[in-house]
Amino acid sequence: MNGARTGRVPQWTRLDERTKSDYTEYSMKLLEVMGKASARVLRLADIARFLRVERAAAPVRANREVALLVNLMPVAVERGDIDVNPCKQVKRNLERPRTGA
Repeated sequence: MNGARTGRVPQWTRLDERTKSDYTEYSMKLLEVMGKASARVLRLADIARFLRVERAAAPVRANREVALLVNLMPVAVERGDIDVNPCKQVKRNLERPRTGA
């Protein structure tokens, strides 16, 4: 998430610095795989492929990256670019709960 672009979204300024740092890191792989694709062209199948194929080696990390996308898509909905958030309909990768040690 480029600082110049994120500055346009008021919600960004309310986030904790750690969250901003995490989101910036998560955005790197999303941008690497999806490029600068518009929200208009992203389909359910694209999100599922990202989770299951592109990020198969890091399924939990992929969940976090898609969670960022889930949180960004409402901006596209509000702007009228898309009608619904395609990420919400894709099942996330299973995660193993942490166990206390």
